Amino acid sequence: MFKTLVARGDRTGVVLACLPGTAVLSLKAFARASGNKQVELVETDEILRLTGYIRGGVSPLGAKKAYPVTVDESALSQPMVSS
Repeated sequence: MFKTLVARGDRTGVVLACLPGTAVLSLKAFARASGNKQVELVETDEILRLTGYIRGGVSPLGAKKAYPVTVDESALSQPMVSS
């Protein structure tokens, strides 16, 4: 099970991070991976407006707008990934 977190980068704007449900997102590492100097998670009340999904149900596919998505490399070890 993977979760999708919504963040805003200082260079790219809104970016999505997909990581294992039990993992903790390193904002510093995510900033580097997404081409930003800094990222911060968006406020809960912004998630629906930005993605069209409620908190807890965000999918990296089918958001209102196409945002850059960074997926944890552990997804490569899974036999199948779907949303």
